Amino acid sequence: MTVRATIHRSFATALALFLMAVPAISQDDENKVCSYGSDGSRLSPAELGPMIEGQWTGTAPGLGVTTGVQTFPLTITLEYGRLYISSGGQKARLEPVRGPRKALRYDFVKQKAIPEEAHAVAVNVEDFGLVLGCDMNVAPQFTWTFGSGNRRSQGIYSFASPDHALGTMWNSARGAREVYLSR
Repeated sequence: MTVRATIHRSFATALALFLMAVPAISQDDENKVCSYGSDGSRLSPAELGPMIEGQWTGTAPGLGVTTGVQTFPLTITLEYGRLYISSGGQKARLEPVRGPRKALRYDFVKQKAIPEEAHAVAVNVEDFGLVLGCDMNVAPQFTWTFGSGNRRSQGIYSFASPDHALGTMWNSARGAREVYLSR
């Protein structure tokens, strides 16, 4: 077994055990991050911001030629009704996804589904949401871009709770990673 596979399996096992230990959110403790407003609309970034702003940790196994597991700190801030992420000295706006949902386990570089062995979370997306009391088909979803041209990285995150999100990130060098964000 390769070092990468060992690291990935260890991480996946630890995360799966953690998610199984987290009790499903009861109806009395509604997951407000993954809910709709009283009029049926999604939460605006200004409403969602206070629930998700702060320090996060990203864990991102590489896909394809991108090797290893990258771990990085990430900060989410709410400024004048808009959400921003910052990491490694860079800052970008989180843009709400409008219209059709984007796939969370999709390699946007290769334009195909992420292979199962590269999943950052060793459970399927629906089960991940179920444990957190969130229908991942309606979870707040945001895109971001750092840089431009041949020094650009982009990503998409769906927030399942105030402490958990899933997504994908990729860069102009054709590297891609599935991402699990947690606090």
